[in-house]
Amino acid sequence: MLALLAIPILLGCQTLSRFDTKGKSAYCGQIVDSPFVRTPTDANGFDRRLGLRLTIDTSELTTTPGTITSNDAVGGPCAGVPTFDGAKLLVTSELANDPLSTFTFEDGQVHNIVAWVDSTCRGTMMAVVSLYKSNHVEVRLLKPVTDPANTKDHGAFALFMLDRNDSGCESQ
Repeated sequence: MLALLAIPILLGCQTLSRFDTKGKSAYCGQIVDSPFVRTPTDANGFDRRLGLRLTIDTSELTTTPGTITSNDAVGGPCAGVPTFDGAKLLVTSELANDPLSTFTFEDGQVHNIVAWVDSTCRGTMMAVVSLYKSNHVEVRLLKPVTDPANTKDHGAFALFMLDRNDSGCESQ
């Protein structure tokens, strides 16, 4: 009986491997520029031109399933370096078996990776990486309040729509 229960789990893991990036391959895309899915820079949020490069390794879903790099080294908040520079997604392993990793935002979503990611200069943020049947990926970044006394620091949120590019994200 236990073997029958394991079959769907194994098949699910195999299908997720199609999201793996190897070599120059990555998921690339821009922030969604809308007030309801992006906290603006004047509120300690994210620039409307911000782009991300995401790599994924589904064999590491419960530990370090990928990295993110942003395109804001020039003119960004971290003085000459990107906000995210190959920053590892760090998963709290217990979350892999929690319903939080299986919630859906819309039809076609097959899996969520809920992870922590350290920025170069803006502290640790939560990242929710959503994988879709159509092979696109969404990344949601949630930055906590770090200074409650600062009226401009009320945390931040951003949504990125990423598509797979086997040549990398050099055009960002």
